[in-house]
Amino acid sequence: MMLKKTTLVALAATCLFIAAVRGEDWPCFRKDAQRSAASSEQLVFPLATTWIHHGATPRPAWPEPGRTVNWFDFDYAYQPVVAAGLVVFGSSADDTVYALKAADGQLAWSFTTDAPLRFAPQLVDGMCYFASDDGAVYCVNSQTGTWVWNYRSCPSNRMISGNGRMISRWPCRSGVLVIGDTLYATAGMWPSEGTYFFALDRHTGKVRWCNDTCSADYSLFPHDGVSFGGPT
Repeated sequence: MMLKKTTLVALAATCLFIAAVRGEDWPCFRKDAQRSAASSEQLVFPLATTWIHHGATPRPAWPEPGRTVNWFDFDYAYQPVVAAGLVVFGSSADDTVYALKAADGQLAWSFTTDAPLRFAPQLVDGMCYFASDDGAVYCVNSQTGTWVWNYRSCPSNRMISGNGRMISRWPCRSGVLVIGDTLYATAGMWPSEGTYFFALDRHTGKVRWCNDTCSADYSLFPHDGVSFGGPT
């Protein structure tokens, strides 16, 4: 039987929440910095529903292409992470990060940015780090949702329309990765606008380094001749 996409999204989120109510932490996308997507936790069957959270249907960054498979389906569903008794995820529907109590699913806190959130947050030592389509990376207290710092690498606050949503001209479309005391992220998608690859001190948000030139290569491309490009 065919299920609508909204139903599939809800089911996927529910299953993840149920599996993560108790057990080993899953603090970032695919669990760890190596993206291993593997846990030493042993499931005990049969599983039983403890609670269910019904969130708004995600609003993907890219529309359906129509005749082909969508290669840009990275944000069809929420990407929850779990640590320190909380289930945390970002919503592309209302630009908000939600933290739910793992024990009962009740809302612990929420934090709203200026554009959609499409990637998993990362929970580290009592802090929650995440990136938004508003072009900024944020750090908030993971227990209270209190703002600690945010960093915007792009040159201005200019916004454009992206699939019916207002986003930065330099959206953060790679999420975040924290290793040790350093946070890594990117901003920007179009070489002509500029792209930014940067590393921050995760405690203060201060810049360790930023590369804003690697996508400014003017070279030959097979699909449209000479153009700007790089690892955008």
